[in-house]
Amino acid sequence: MLENEPDKYWRDVYTLGKWGVLGNTIFKNYTIEDIKGSDVFHTFDNIKIGLDFGFSNDPTALVKLYYYRAKRLIYIFEEYECLGKTNKEISEDIKDIVENYTVVADSAEPKSIKELNGYNIRIKGAKKGKDSIKFGIQWLQQQTIIIDKSCLGVIQNFESYCWKKDKSGNSTSEPEDKNNDFLDATRYSLEDDMTSSCMKITVGYK
Repeated sequence: MLENEPDKYWRDVYTLGKWGVLGNTIFKNYTIEDIKGSDVFHTFDNIKIGLDFGFSNDPTALVKLYYYRAKRLIYIFEEYECLGKTNKEISEDIKDIVENYTVVADSAEPKSIKELNGYNIRIKGAKKGKDSIKFGIQWLQQQTIIIDKSCLGVIQNFESYCWKKDKSGNSTSEPEDKNNDFLDATRYSLEDDMTSSCMKITVGYK
């Protein structure tokens, strides 16, 4: 892409390397920082890991984060992404990231969850439930999210995840089903915190 690209967003982000935000994006409540280079990084204890399965078209995406519940702060500091890998290959890739933590993964893939368990990855399926995507978005919008500058896939998702538009070009209340692999993984990792802190919200997990 050339520097005379007429679209300012695409020129700034993809040509000049600046971070940008699309006008129709769902999340505005995040910043990009050097988490791993900060003093707070060494205090993390409430570690969460989420995994969204993919294969050939959509990537398998994993996030590792710290949730500071008292201040509603989410620090996303590590990511993993791959295309076309077997579960055994994935297990080898993520074992050092996962350590002894439990991974919460997409429950639509029970076979993959069982295989990863067999490769000594502590993993369980997300509960999900009616309207869990909307519920998760709503809950995440109420947090302050900090993303490590090294997590380029996560950053791309947060910058590009948009509401669908109707035939007139107006935004709807439905998210587009793209640019969301790391966001889905983030939702899975935090589902217990979502349900425990939002019991009065009627739209959500069963």
